[in-house]
Amino acid sequence: ELADGGTIFLDEIGDMRVKKQAKVLRVLQEQTLEAVGGVNRIKVDARVLAATNKDLQAEIRAGNFREDLYFRLNVVPIFVPPLRERQEDIPLLADHFLAEFSREYGRRLKHFDSAATVALQRYAWPGNVRELRNVIERLMIMVPGEEVSRDDLSFLDLTHAEPARQSAVPVERLTLLEARDRFERDLILQTLGEQQGNMSRTADVLGV
Repeated sequence: ELADGGTIFLDEIGDMRVKKQAKVLRVLQEQTLEAVGGVNRIKVDARVLAATNKDLQAEIRAGNFREDLYFRLNVVPIFVPPLRERQEDIPLLADHFLAEFSREYGRRLKHFDSAATVALQRYAWPGNVRELRNVIERLMIMVPGEEVSRDDLSFLDLTHAEPARQSAVPVERLTLLEARDRFERDLILQTLGEQQGNMSRTADVLGV
């Protein structure tokens, strides 16, 4: 009702229970709603934005998401690729967050040395931009000097960092077992990131 004439944002629409999905679909189709405990139908005209980190097509096949609601919402789809696929954005985002936390905490602006920048770009970032922002905040608080080195990132699992794209190991050098293990790890990390670190949901999505 408050969004009448404006915009309403429905975050994590893929986590909505099927029964609730039916109610949302009715509101979208009829452009009317009924307040809790009310008896009158209220006319609304609002732009609807919806977001999810789930594969809704897979959720539809699994019976967890209504296909009619999907087609009602999927008018102008916008796909945001995970951070690990946008390595060139990582230094820009890191510098932005450094400046933001420098102002917030009243500290001098820090910068990354070249090794630290490379490490940030090679890390898989299962938690995407939210994880990056939290890491930068931690660095702003914990690093005493003005330069952030690779050693300051030791709390990240850099031993399993993604190789740089231009120096990726050719697949023909891998044994079948190694290739399978790498694929399994990448799939788990990707799904874990999509589920924002929730291991139970990740296990459900992967069927394990």
